[in-house]
Amino acid sequence: MKQQDKKDFAVLMTSTGEMYNKEISTDLMKLYYDILINHSIIDVKEGFSKHILDPKHGSFFPKPADIVRQMQPIEITVEAKAEMAWAEILSKISTVGSYNLLEMKDKQALAAVKALGGWKQVCSINTDQLSWTKKEFISIYKNYESIQIESLPQSLPGRIELEQHKTVGSEFMNQLECKSSMVKYKGVNNNG
Repeated sequence: MKQQDKKDFAVLMTSTGEMYNKEISTDLMKLYYDILINHSIIDVKEGFSKHILDPKHGSFFPKPADIVRQMQPIEITVEAKAEMAWAEILSKISTVGSYNLLEMKDKQALAAVKALGGWKQVCSINTDQLSWTKKEFISIYKNYESIQIESLPQSLPGRIELEQHKTVGSEFMNQLECKSSMVKYKGVNNNG
């Protein structure tokens, strides 16, 4: 906070004190200000508001630690991220389908789908197997948490991309076989 924020801070402390039927002395206000000085007035106001709305702790006048705790960003666990990714995958099964490319921002989720056999395989799982597959997905997802994000896939091919790859691959193989036959044929002519 800055010098010009003292007035806003005083109003915040006084009004919060009124809400909790707590008298705010000058010394108490100074103590809170000195403890919270390294935070912006916007963050401090947000911390007070979140504390007041907190069903567990909000019934008591906030201590500085309560305000700071409310200012801390909420960390999402790896398991929670995996659960959210799984929900997105279930949605994409019905909207994107196995024929199209699976694209997601979450590269760990893509890597986990690939480890489960790929997008085509995941789309073909029947509903009886979904809960088991979800558990497996979450376990795999957690393993990918420690891998560098750059080495994880950016998308997974659908059936259309896989067919195109097969077609291009077989055309390439046909070209190689033709060239190989020509080399053998030329070699026979040169020897003959």
